[in-house]
Amino acid sequence: MPDPFDLLRLLDAAREAPSILNTEPWLFRIVADDHIQLCADPGPDPNCPNGREMRLKVTDVRAREMIISCGTALFNLVLAIRVTGHDPVIDVVQGQDVADLILGRAKDPVLLATVNIGINRYRTTTPMEQHLYDAIELRHTIREPFQPPKLEMNLVTELARAGRMGPVNARLLHRWERRRFVNQAIEVNRQLRENTKYVDELKKWTGHHAVDGRGVPEEAFGPLPEDEDQSPIRDLGLAWGPRRHVLFEEDKNAHLIALTTESDTTADWIYAGQALQKLLLTATHFGVQASFMTQVFEERDRNPEDRHNQLWPWPKPWHIVIRLGHTTMRYETPHANPRFEDMRTA
Repeated sequence: MPDPFDLLRLLDAAREAPSILNTEPWLFRIVADDHIQLCADPGPDPNCPNGREMRLKVTDVRAREMIISCGTALFNLVLAIRVTGHDPVIDVVQGQDVADLILGRAKDPVLLATVNIGINRYRTTTPMEQHLYDAIELRHTIREPFQPPKLEMNLVTELARAGRMGPVNARLLHRWERRRFVNQAIEVNRQLRENTKYVDELKKWTGHHAVDGRGVPEEAFGPLPEDEDQSPIRDLGLAWGPRRHVLFEEDKNAHLIALTTESDTTADWIYAGQALQKLLLTATHFGVQASFMTQVFEERDRNPEDRHNQLWPWPKPWHIVIRLGHTTMRYETPHANPRFEDMRTA
């Protein structure tokens, strides 16, 4: 059994979490031997000279996806504790003012959650928890058209179930919902090509600007469909040269699962990140590949007057749509060493 006081092992698991453009916008504070704080860090990337900031001011204007990203790291951290046989307690900071603090601070980290390792609380690790922990280093985002056969419905149901946590619901999009969402994603992609501020921000985090384990390297961009104007997948290579084209055939082998909540607070966003990572690790355990479709929600965040319009007939905030399927293609996006502050010696 791993040493429950090996805090660097816990943080190493957390750093493997996915994040928007692989910005890894989290900072961990070790405040005691059994207490770790998770913070969102909107300030400059300390390891990059191009002046990029961890918060994407154009892509993620509300800091919603930044906080969701931190939620994925929180899930990995908690999972790493649970496989030691301990029962951690998580205290998530409540209140929409958390996002306001992030938006208003140029450099200072903002506390999102505190994790008490639970050194005197023991529980038996479940087989699935161990499977999910083992999947952490195997999970990678794959932006490829998925190949037949389509996932079996019992597996899709299991993946949707894995994405339900706390206030977060996860459900498979029906055919007409899928068509409508894909069409919106295609239209947003067309608009993003003309958004020079977005392209400039994207460039800072992609291609050869992906340094020290942050950002998305060119080999992880994924292909483009032969008709680029029909792609619902985010084009991470907008600022770079041409790359291979493939037949997407409307990506008909992909299943789309949406994560929604009843309300739209920062606590909901943190839970959405945890639910997302649980779904992704479950998919990895079953040999399923995944990527994300978030640009529709980002566009709504950039246009507050449209934010409360219903995306579908159900008045619920939507946070992310996950593409799921099979492909033989594999590529990895490296992760940076975990950033932490040891407050015990401060």
